[in-house]
Amino acid sequence: MVRRALVTAFGLLVLLASHSLAFSVQPTMQAPKRPDVVVCGAGRRLMFTVGCMPDSRGKSQVIGASVAYHLSLRGVNVHIVDKAGYASLREIPSDAASGKAGGFLALDWNDGSPVGPLSRKSFELHQQLADTLGLDSYRQLTCSAIAVDASGKPASKKLANVEWVDLGTQGQRVMGTEETIAQVHPRQLTEALVAAAKERGCTMEVGSVEGIVVEGVEGKKRATGVTVGGRTIETDKVVIAMGPWSAQAAKGLDLPPMYGQKYHSVLMQVGS
Repeated sequence: MVRRALVTAFGLLVLLASHSLAFSVQPTMQAPKRPDVVVCGAGRRLMFTVGCMPDSRGKSQVIGASVAYHLSLRGVNVHIVDKAGYASLREIPSDAASGKAGGFLALDWNDGSPVGPLSRKSFELHQQLADTLGLDSYRQLTCSAIAVDASGKPASKKLANVEWVDLGTQGQRVMGTEETIAQVHPRQLTEALVAAAKERGCTMEVGSVEGIVVEGVEGKKRATGVTVGGRTIETDKVVIAMGPWSAQAAKGLDLPPMYGQKYHSVLMQVGS
């Protein structure tokens, strides 16, 4: 397998070759029947699950699409409400962060932290999803962190021909090999998850979530619906996966606030 390097400098600078996309998701206009779960957002960042009480938090950029897919595998009747990307009229639920991210996967970078085992399981599941969904953009690769100097003079002859760099390389550190690093085109993954969920009965509509309908007294409240476009979609469970826009749906709910976090990425098409 050809080894390619990803350059990281100040956080994570991802150089992502473009890939063709094989999936297109056509939304329905509204939920045809009462869904068991409504997923708010299928292409954003952070997630909270709201039932009788807050449940969990994740950082995957495709969490809404993933939740819908895995629930559909269990025969759950899921309905997705999403507005990201629809301003372009392309009807693709991945034009926000999930469609533009680097799709970078690391097996062991969270080892020793509370999410270490989750990261390892996620890495394994991504490979399984690539096989199951036929994601031709999934690849295993080598990752390096590289420090450069604008002077253009490499620190040594050994660093003179580091892949991807044409400035003066001051240092290089391998951060992972093909056994521990992988990459998948995030838009392809998001669309494939939603398409596979729809094949199992999941429905989808274009809309802006205005709020969550909650019933019960303090300490025993539960979600019973989602307000979209002035109407209420009744349901038993609601997943808020709208990233920094989650506050729009979660207003009035006792949930920690969501904030956006700015990252930089460079998208490049490179020769073979």
